[in-house]
Amino acid sequence: MGGSADGSRVSGMIADYVIVGGGSAGAVLASRLSENSANRVVLLEAGADTPPDATPADIDDTFPSSSLNPEYFWPELQARRREGGRLHPYPQARIMGGGSSIMGMWALRGMPSDYRRWSEAVQKRVQSSGLWAASGREPLAN
Repeated sequence: MGGSADGSRVSGMIADYVIVGGGSAGAVLASRLSENSANRVVLLEAGADTPPDATPADIDDTFPSSSLNPEYFWPELQARRREGGRLHPYPQARIMGGGSSIMGMWALRGMPSDYRRWSEAVQKRVQSSGLWAASGREPLAN
């Protein structure tokens, strides 16, 4: 994700930066790096490219059809919820824009146990004032 003094070669092309993954973060990073015309930036995405003038209909009107389209996901990807646990399907987007292209208006709120663990971790490291507590987030999430 970084460049070198002499650049990295990609199919005969010289790149200063190679960004792997065209999801939201990768696309923004590539965009920001390319604002400097001296930077040679390559953005790699394994999924389909969806140029603005050729956006698939189910991406244009995402709810809920694109989130159900297997063409936009890595096939058979699995993960464990905890070490030693059984494998579960782990849907991850494989399309330009990543999960943001297929999630429509879905919102995934963190579980109170997530905020509790984050708060404990932050407090251990920087003596936090409880900023990450679940109760402090609810006004922002509602």
